[in-house]
Amino acid sequence: MYILFYYDNMARYLFKKKEKLTGKKNIDQLFQTGHFFKIDSFKIIWQVVENCISENNSRLLISVPKKTIKKSVNRNLIKRRIREAYRTNKISHLNFLKENNISVHWGVIYLSTEIPSFREIKKNMILILHRLDKEIGHKITNIIN
Repeated sequence: MYILFYYDNMARYLFKKKEKLTGKKNIDQLFQTGHFFKIDSFKIIWQVVENCISENNSRLLISVPKKTIKKSVNRNLIKRRIREAYRTNKISHLNFLKENNISVHWGVIYLSTEIPSFREIKKNMILILHRLDKEIGHKITNIIN
């Protein structure tokens, strides 16, 4: 007999399907009206969503273009590493969004032709999340004022 233990804290480290940005309409809207910034070899596109009724405040799109990384095995490896880096570092980002009662759709696009190590992606993901929170904070203050 197996006994499964469920820890509430562990649930926050999952990357569930509800956290993925899906749907052509949502993705098109993100690329048409979203804001951009670059960190290292990542391009980040983000958009604050007004009428998003969901338990997840942050929905993420990960893209590794075929033009930059030819082999699908390597593209999938990079996407897995990005997803894992986000999954392990997302708590402060989600807390920021929850405190300010904001929902955001955002995408990470990998631009380099080289396959980065997980350590490099994790370092960049921490920078991306801090910069994203900072950009969203500026957007909120501009809307309020």
